[in-house]
Amino acid sequence: MSDTTKENVHKGHRERVKKAVYEKGLEGMLPHQVLEYLLFFVVPYKDTNEIAHQLIRQFKSFDGVLDAEVNELAKIKGMTRNAALFLHTLPETFSIYAKHKNTPKKVLNVRNIVPYLRSLVSLKNKEYFYIVCLDAKNSVVHTEKLASGSNSVLLSAKDIVKVAMRHQAKSVIICHNHPSNIVLPSDADIRSTASIRHTLAALDIKLLDHIIIGNDAAYSFFLKSVLE
Repeated sequence: MSDTTKENVHKGHRERVKKAVYEKGLEGMLPHQVLEYLLFFVVPYKDTNEIAHQLIRQFKSFDGVLDAEVNELAKIKGMTRNAALFLHTLPETFSIYAKHKNTPKKVLNVRNIVPYLRSLVSLKNKEYFYIVCLDAKNSVVHTEKLASGSNSVLLSAKDIVKVAMRHQAKSVIICHNHPSNIVLPSDADIRSTASIRHTLAALDIKLLDHIIIGNDAAYSFFLKSVLE
C-alpha cells in the first residue's frame, strides 16, 4: 500500500470517527478510542489507534496516560513532544474548565461552594491548600493556592492573612484535599484551623469554613460545629 493510499485510509477513518463523536459524543467509547480521537488533532498522517493502544499498555489506564510526564509520553513510538504536552496538560485544562463553570457568584451557604472547591483539587494526587476570599456580600473576589505537598500541607495563618488583606476580604473559606478520600480532619488540621480563625478574627475577617475535599466526600468544619 502506497503512502498516499495509507493517508487516504487514515483520513477516511478519522472522518468517520469525528462524525460519530459529533453525533453521539465520547460517552460509550473505550479509553483507547478516546485517546485515538484526541490524537487526531496533534498527530497528523499516523495511525493514532496503534499509538493509543501503546499508551494504554505502557501507562495501564486512561488516567495513567494523562498523569504521565511529558518525557515519558514522548518515548512512545509515533508520539511527538507536542502530542505528549497536549495529553499531559489535559487534566489541568479540565480543572480550569470546572473551576470557571462552578464558580458561584455568591456563597449562599457552605454547601454551594463545595463543587467549586472540588474543581480546584480534582485529579490531584497530592494535597493542595486553597483560600477563597469573599467580600461583604459573600461574592467570591479571589481564589489562590497557598501550598501543596506529597503527604500533608502546612496551613500558614501568616500567608492566609496576607492574601485576605491584599484582596480586602471580609470573610474567607479555606480548603485542602485528602487524596486518600478520608476526609476526617487530623489533630493538626483542627489546631491550625483554630489558630487561623483567631488570627483572622483579630483583623475583623471571618473564617466561614474550612472544608476538606475527598474524591466523593467533603468535611465542613462549620457544619460539624468545629468552628464554634
